[in-house]
Amino acid sequence: MPCCWNGMDNKQISIDKINECLEEKTCYLDLSSLELTELPEAISELIDLEVLDISDNQLTALPDSISSLVNLEWLFINNNQLTELPNKFCKLVNLAVLEVNNNLLTKLPKKISKLNLVLFDVSNNQLTKLPKQFKKLGELEGVCIDNNPLKIKSIKLRKFLKSRLDD
Repeated sequence: MPCCWNGMDNKQISIDKINECLEEKTCYLDLSSLELTELPEAISELIDLEVLDISDNQLTALPDSISSLVNLEWLFINNNQLTELPNKFCKLVNLAVLEVNNNLLTKLPKKISKLNLVLFDVSNNQLTKLPKQFKKLGELEGVCIDNNPLKIKSIKLRKFLKSRLDD
């Protein structure tokens, strides 16, 4: 059963609401468009969560505790103000879809290759380079990197991206 609070008048997510999700073993949580500036720490206890939508907020950082969401498969963080993803983010080994477009990302975690991403959208950010390990994302079928000031020097990385670019 999903827990959704998008469009709420009350912009604060109470601990009681998160606890309701814990009791229901929620697998889908929609916290989009709530003007959140940080994620409630209690979200890290939602270990059954498979889909998390925190798009269209005012997040500037993600807590390291997001790495405890070990069953997360889909993560939507579009339209926030993130400048980086925490290094512990790479512990989300079940993550298949990551949309983090329209943020202010200047870099990606070095160990991003630990993820099993199938689709990755990092368009409209401030990335100037991709980590060398990026080409080790073997499961990646589609990637969108448009509108970043990228300078890709590695021929291997260029070939890798060309084979997976999402037009």
